[in-house]
Amino acid sequence: MLIAVVMALIVLQLVVVGVVYLGSREQSLTAFRLEASKAQYAAEAGMNMALREIYNAADEDGDGGIGSISNDGNSANDPQVNGASILVTATTAGATTTVTSTARTANTKRTITVTLQ
Repeated sequence: MLIAVVMALIVLQLVVVGVVYLGSREQSLTAFRLEASKAQYAAEAGMNMALREIYNAADEDGDGGIGSISNDGNSANDPQVNGASILVTATTAGATTTVTSTARTANTKRTITVTLQ
């Protein structure tokens, strides 16, 4: 009888350890999903800033290019949106302009590309 109780306690301890371990793993996955969402929204914000520059035909952030955001080679001055750094580049080939917005957090990176005619 005593051996059965000890075995039951050991099994119970293993179940508790397993539940705690799986819970901590789920929390880290949730943190990664949150960072990915932050990066996605920041990339969209960067794209909106760049398109505003193109539509207004003005370099509003002072990086020397219309349609690019913080494209000056200095990552220390990249704008921060919700904890994500933004870099937007614009290239023109003929009548086509390609704008690429990239947002980075500690563990994620999201890129959005828009082509304008």
